[in-house]
Parts: sequence; C-alpha cells; structure tokens
Amino acid sequence: MGNTVQLTSSEMNQRLAFYEINAVNEYEPDEILGKGAFGMVIKAKSKSTDKNLALKLFSKGKVKVFLEKENEAEVLSKLSHVNLVPSYGMREFPSFYCIILKYVDGGTLEDRIRYAPIHESLAANITSQILRGLKYLHDNKYIHRDIKPSNILLETNETVKISDLGSAKLLNSRAERAALTSIRGTILYMAPEVAQRKVYDEKCDIWSVGCTVHEMLTKKTPSELENVPRNIIDIFLWARDVDETIRIDTQISDHVKQFLGSCLEINTEKRPSCQKLLKHEWFEEQESFQKWKVLQSGLPEWSDCKQKLDDLIEEETERSSCCVRTVTKKKKSAVICFTLLLLATAAVAICVIMKPWEQPKEQSTEKKNLTMTSEPPHIVKEPHDVPIQKDDEQPENLNKDEKEENGDSKIIQMRKNIRPHLRTKKRAQMYQHGNH
Repeated sequence: MGNTVQLTSSEMNQRLAFYEINAVNEYEPDEILGKGAFGMVIKAKSKSTDKNLALKLFSKGKVKVFLEKENEAEVLSKLSHVNLVPSYGMREFPSFYCIILKYVDGGTLEDRIRYAPIHESLAANITSQILRGLKYLHDNKYIHRDIKPSNILLETNETVKISDLGSAKLLNSRAERAALTSIRGTILYMAPEVAQRKVYDEKCDIWSVGCTVHEMLTKKTPSELENVPRNIIDIFLWARDVDETIRIDTQISDHVKQFLGSCLEINTEKRPSCQKLLKHEWFEEQESFQKWKVLQSGLPEWSDCKQKLDDLIEEETERSSCCVRTVTKKKKSAVICFTLLLLATAAVAICVIMKPWEQPKEQSTEKKNLTMTSEPPHIVKEPHDVPIQKDDEQPENLNKDEKEENGDSKIIQMRKNIRPHLRTKKRAQMYQHGNH
C-alpha cells in the first residue's frame, strides 16, 4: 500500500480554489497573497485584459461570511477613491464566492513593518493618505472598523490603498448610530469604547489609526508597549479597562507624540476627526517634503541623465571622428597640391637656370658651322686673291719718283686689305678656342 499524503483543510481549499478558477477559463491563478480565517486572496491574471487581479475567495458554507463579503462588494461598488482598493465586481464559483479586486503590487504595510520601523517622514506620507481615505468613507457615512497594517496596501509608487471593507458599517440615521454597540475589528487596534460595548462612531477608526502609526514607528502597538501578554483575553481586558492616557514610546519626536496623543485619546469627544488631524503640524512638514519630492520628480532620474549623457558623448565622438576624417582628407588634398606646386616651381626654376647655358652653346655651334662651311660675309678675300699689279706691268711712261710713290701706295693698300682679314680670323680662332 503506497504512502498517502495528508493535506490540511487550508491546503485542500487552496487546491480546490485553483482548480475551480482554472475551470472557468477566465483567469490564470498565480500565487496565494494571503490567508485568513474565512478564506484567501489569490493573485491571478485576466486572460481577456492580461492584467493582474486579486481574487478574494471565501467559502460558501459560512452564511455570515457571505453576508459580510457581500456587504464589502456593495460598499466598494458605491465608493471610488484613490486611497481605496477598487473593485471589479463579485462572482460565484462552485465552492467559493469571489470579490475581484485590483492587484496592488507593493504588499501590505504589515510586510513593510516586519523588517524595520518606518521613518517619520515616510510614516507621515502613509498616515496622511490613510486619513484621506477614511475621511472619504466618513463623509459618505461609512465606518471601516478594522484599520490595521495588514489592511493597508502599498503600491510601488507609495500610493496607499485601504482594503477589507467587510466590516464597514453604513450609518444613515441617528437611530443607527445610537444602536451601534457590536464588537468588530482586531483587538490590538480596537478602540476602548468598542471593547467596552459602548456606543461608538467613526472616532473608533481614529484610535485604530493611532495604533497603526505607533506600530509603524516602533514595531509595537500601545498594548505591547504596556507589556500586555499577547493573548486575546488579556489584550481585550486591557482595551476594555484602560481609563487613562496611553503611554507613547519616548523615541518618537514631540510633534508626532502630540499627534498620537490626539488619536489615542480615551475621551471620544476630545478625539479629533480626520479633517482636523490632516491639519496637524506633522503633515505640514510632510507637505513641504512632498513639494520637494514633486520638484524632484520633475527632474530626470540619474539613469536617464546618464543615458542622455552617454548618447551625447557618442554623438559628439561620431561628429568629431567625421570632422577628423574631413580634416584629414583636406590635409591630404592640401599636401598633394603643395607638392605639385613645389614640383612645378622646381621645374620652372630648372628651365630658367638651364636656358643661359643652352643658348650660348647653340650660338657657338651655329658660328662654328658658319666658319667651317663658308666664310663670314664681312671677311674680305685673302691677300693672294687680291689682284696685284706687277712691276713690269706698270706704265713705262712713269718716272722713278712716281714709280716709288706708286709702290708705296700699293703696299699701304695691301696692308689695309690684310688687316681686317687677320682681325676676323684671329677673333674666330679665339672664339673657337673659348668654346673648346
């Protein structure tokens, strides 16, 4: 015989709830968000809208629970406020009734307090939102009657949502107010008039707010600060018999002590309303802090700044590289042009320098050719080419003196004819010698 696994009643209900939710094929159950004496809250995703929801389930076998949850669904259907959890209606499964609520992703205030106390500035923000939600309920003649950290939900953007309106009571007339003496709520946060079965009104929620704030700041409720044993009877007796001012932790600042003293006032007539508490100086400081946060929220986050800075650096780097490439191309073009200019200048200089040497050479060659091929035009004939008159051809009729005179003149004439020739010949020889 195989081993059988024994399941508790809670585990069986959980498996049954998942099975019935899957059977309707409208929601996809994910995880259990919380369990209580009357049911559980399951996180599920809507297949039609693809949004996360909180399905609040309670058993059909308990008529009282059904009436209570039906009352919660009715209250939520009539009310709408930023600090109240919105409801999307109520439906029925084979074994459970279900209230469909918005899924709040930040968890409960109880989860936050479990790790460490909350700083006064953040506690002021949370408390002011709780008071605004309660003021909206009180203005619509509803009393919550079960304010506590586990019924305060927190979104990731620090928006507070009041949940669990199953204990809420509508007071339409004075007769209903005068007859309200039933004990409802959680004993750790229950006002003395409720524990003593006296007639009470919306001021009982203010007491619960004071206990919640005290626990936020110190992780202890006022009854725990008094070292009351943690059992329902002793705490109930303490709440019922308390007849003096509640002791507040000494580590809390003075203005917060004053706020808690007002909330934890035994005399209900002296206990202030939500509207009056919202004007407390603690929240005036918190409003300044919120204004600073609003101003800060208008500024971009560091991640965005860093991303934009990286984009700008990348853009500038790309632009600089383009500029460098352009400048490099321009530099190369300039270098090429300058090199060509230098080469052209050098060529011109070489031509200018070589021209005087080439010109005389050509002239000398031409003159040499002229000298070798033909005699210059200005050169006279050789002396032997000049016809000389012989002595015997002279006229005989000349006397001696005339003959001598004629001979001298002939000699002079010969010399005149020879001199130009000699000079030209000598010059040609000198010029030819210079060229060699």
